[in-house]
Amino acid sequence: MGFLGFLRRNNTSTPDERFLGRWQLVKSEGDMDVGEGVTMTFTDDGKLVYVIHQKDSKQIMNLVYKVEGNRLVTNQPSHAQEETTKFSFDAAGLLMLDYDGSKTWFGRV
Repeated sequence: MGFLGFLRRNNTSTPDERFLGRWQLVKSEGDMDVGEGVTMTFTDDGKLVYVIHQKDSKQIMNLVYKVEGNRLVTNQPSHAQEETTKFSFDAAGLLMLDYDGSKTWFGRV
């Protein structure tokens, strides 16, 4: 599937409801730049708004996403390149993302 194929999501597909809604960074391990915090908002139409909060500003990334097994696949249309991140949910319901060994945990807001 090419770049445009990824952007033209099949709206008849059912989103993974475990992701839908707003998530806030709880903790991180590794080399991830998390500024003063991160929030993510997953929508049912395949969009993801990823925000890195800084002291006086926010870095906002508008992405598209899909779930393939235990992997979250994201793409930023303005800078097209698919990124794949392993994920799992722990017993407390936290979403854990593992991006090449750098791990972050998010809780629902």
